[in-house]
Amino acid sequence: MAFRIAAILPLACAIGVVFVLAATPSLAQRTRNQISGALVQLPVGNQSAAELAEAAAERRLINEVRNVPTRAIKVEARDRLAVIAEKKPGIDLEIDFDPGSAVLTPLGVGAVIELGKALSEPEFKGQVFMLAGQADGGRLDAPNPGLSDRRVEAVKQYLVEKFKLVPTDLVAVGLERIRTRRPDGGGWRARVVNITP
Repeated sequence: MAFRIAAILPLACAIGVVFVLAATPSLAQRTRNQISGALVQLPVGNQSAAELAEAAAERRLINEVRNVPTRAIKVEARDRLAVIAEKKPGIDLEIDFDPGSAVLTPLGVGAVIELGKALSEPEFKGQVFMLAGQADGGRLDAPNPGLSDRRVEAVKQYLVEKFKLVPTDLVAVGLERIRTRRPDGGGWRARVVNITP
């Protein structure tokens, strides 16, 4: 099973990362520099009152879910996070797991190591990233409905243990449906989203 992860850039004390696809190289060969380059936050210009209110609502939601275990995040919050993720820049990664499980393959570990190197760079210190994933290409009849949660949690756990990233700076959430920037829609995909308003 492949895991495609999208990362959205950070928001100081909020959330953020989205992984954006490029034509080449293949997703499994993404490097630390490609990942970190895609996660650099662009400055935000002047915002209207409505945009400021929306940004404040996004920050509240992000702060609410930062300390919540993956499986305890409510459906409404997941849906709102998916909408936020749609608006943010990022990069897709392919991360392999053993079929039907949340056990990373050696190839999957290599992809997570590159992600960990990128997120460990000093420019991202204190920023928050959302790891969002969907198992089995979004098939609602998938035999393992909690698989998305377990896979994003496995990636988060690896990043925390091996790269000493702050757990509350990584929000892991499995989603029933996420839109990736890939047309094929196969396998398990995830998005790391910078939801910085």
